Amino acid sequence: MRSGQIPLGFLIAAVVLVSMIGSNRAEGGGLQTEAATISGEVVFIGTGGPIVVEVSDLPRFSPRPRYSITLSQSGPYEVEVGPGAYFLRAFVDANQNRRWDVGEPIGTYPTERALIIVPLAFKRGIDILIPLKSIEEQKKRSLR
Repeated sequence: MRSGQIPLGFLIAAVVLVSMIGSNRAEGGGLQTEAATISGEVVFIGTGGPIVVEVSDLPRFSPRPRYSITLSQSGPYEVEVGPGAYFLRAFVDANQNRRWDVGEPIGTYPTERALIIVPLAFKRGIDILIPLKSIEEQKKRSLR
């Protein structure tokens, strides 16, 4: 090999690495170089089914959330997201259809504005309370 020449193996490795980084989008391929993490605790004192945590870029969580995870019970959660501005909520999925239905206990991360997530960020302490009040309201409605 002459001076100033780049070895072929190095060039191949560089091309593979660049192609992996370039495919780092929501489709899930390649390295997640822009991924960020939101974590906290979902607090719910009660029973009724698994808990779904949803992350949406729209405050009405419609038509579908961007990210969603299911917990077997209240407690810590962690969800990997891309950079963006998000709203969070958690609900008890009593009928286990992975969608919030009227009457299922629900809580939101208490903020009037979206939670801003930058690449490689770790947002900790994003706790969501599913209030007991929502259970009491359901009971009142069912008695009517």
